[in-house]
Amino acid sequence: MAEQFYSILTSIGKAKIANANALGNKLNLTTLVLGDGNGKYYNPTENQEALVNEVWQGNISSITTDSKNPNWIVIETIIAGNVGGFFIREVGIFDDEGSLIAIGKYPETYKPVISDGSTKDLIIRMILEVSNSANVTLKIDPAIIMATKKDVEVLENKIRDLKGVYAEDLLDETVIIEGEMHPLIKSEFEKIESQLKENLESQMADMGQQRKTYNELKELIENNKLIPGTQYVLTDYRTKYQQPTTNVIKEMDVEELVLKANSKNTFEPIVSSLKYPEDVVYYYFNNNICEDNTTTRNGFITRRYDPISGNDAPQDWRTMLWARWTPDSNQYYKNGTLTNYSVWTSGVAQLNTIYKADGRLWVASVASTPTSATDGTVFYPIYDDLSLALLLGDETVVGRYIKLKKGTLKEVKTFNSSNCINNKISSPSKGRLHNNVFYYNCYGNILGNDCHANTFGTQSYTNILGNYCYGNIFMTTFVGNKAGNNFNNNNFCGHSRYNIFGNNIYSNIFHLGFGYSHMGNYCWNNYFLANCTYNVIGNGCYSNFFGMYTTLTLQEVINGKDFTNIENIKNQRGVTIQKTSDNKVVYIYINSSKQMVITEIP
Repeated sequence: MAEQFYSILTSIGKAKIANANALGNKLNLTTLVLGDGNGKYYNPTENQEALVNEVWQGNISSITTDSKNPNWIVIETIIAGNVGGFFIREVGIFDDEGSLIAIGKYPETYKPVISDGSTKDLIIRMILEVSNSANVTLKIDPAIIMATKKDVEVLENKIRDLKGVYAEDLLDETVIIEGEMHPLIKSEFEKIESQLKENLESQMADMGQQRKTYNELKELIENNKLIPGTQYVLTDYRTKYQQPTTNVIKEMDVEELVLKANSKNTFEPIVSSLKYPEDVVYYYFNNNICEDNTTTRNGFITRRYDPISGNDAPQDWRTMLWARWTPDSNQYYKNGTLTNYSVWTSGVAQLNTIYKADGRLWVASVASTPTSATDGTVFYPIYDDLSLALLLGDETVVGRYIKLKKGTLKEVKTFNSSNCINNKISSPSKGRLHNNVFYYNCYGNILGNDCHANTFGTQSYTNILGNYCYGNIFMTTFVGNKAGNNFNNNNFCGHSRYNIFGNNIYSNIFHLGFGYSHMGNYCWNNYFLANCTYNVIGNGCYSNFFGMYTTLTLQEVINGKDFTNIENIKNQRGVTIQKTSDNKVVYIYINSSKQMVITEIP
């Protein structure tokens, strides 16, 4: 038996139409939904609240009453040529509250796309019979109304045909218009053509993205002419900013962004990039002045997330370049005096001296005779590659008496290699990640807000840093650390790893073999230099210096003592604080003769 095709009102639809008739309200039909019936026909029922298998939905583009039957409502929408790849066997009409008002059994129709070898605009028409069509209205989204190419051609031909016809003006004078319309008629048609152009821009929006410059979009915003739901391609976006340290205005390559209007004068905050389509990009249209408060720019990317690498950080870390310096290739500061790097050839390696070998910088962790210039039992690298730009300023402290001098200026990106993965960097609402560089094998880091002007050297990974960690330089093998809040101006040079830092630890220098350490709160202005590992430091201890060869430093605070201004003598071993059986607090270390020395702390 041949299939019967029809449409019916659902139970909800009947109730809403009856209610509209009784109360004089309007039923607003907004959406037409298509389905494929899961591959087969079925007979719709009044109790349905959804289609069997939805394949497409769009806003209704036309609703009229039939000229011969005033209780017939004719509903139409157009599916653009670039949409398809599915069969249609069912159709539904929804109102502005999301209720299924009517459902129809539709003759099987395939909607092709260009990959199928052909394409077409498809008009879907549905007829509803109601008792009072005046109570059914259409709420139209202007972003979805479309005209087919044929519609446009017909309209253009009608306008063209009106030129060169006879017209009678208001003075009953018969005028032949040759190539131009009568001025009285022309003015009306100019209004129509202007309105037509505006309508067509709106109608064609759903058939493709609108390409606009920043200034063109700005004009649309200022005149409340964005089309909600429409995608606009920003064609001239460039990341532009004032580079910290150098204060130079940098302008990157063009990156086209796809912006979606969510009102007549605003865009959604998350946009997409045609260059990096996998990225989640946060873009602020009105951020149009650089950090110098003078130079203009076309908005600004405030954050990017790349799900492939896992990197999620403020600002445009894909393109922004930061100024850094390599170490000077020949000299460093020793006790404030410029000194040439030493080259070890024989004899005892000197402490507080920077050696140069194999394109790296080394210091001696013990005053001993090495077997080579790179003997790891004596020397430790404080800079893995002299060609790397990691330094922030003129001087970088790497020990109590030694500082690196800046050399060549270079520009580097935040995540400077494919090995930088799974970094998540939090930020305050302004999204400022200024002046951080995370060089090479840095992955799995989570950085707190306001982590500003940091440089992380090679092999820095799986770190979690608390808020307000400013001005830090962590060079080489900075691994597995967790830092507390308010943690400023620290230099970790070398073997600093597996550390957990408490809150408010300011202005520390942790040098060479600092690792496996836990520090409590309020440990202020400490120096931990070379081989001070396995450390636990209690609350309230600040302004301390722990010398070379210390393998254990302070344990937790005992009886509330804060150990202020204790200075451990250099070359001591096994420094610790303990409480004796008679409740005395003692300071214990092993001297150079390998004898235990116990000193009571008053």
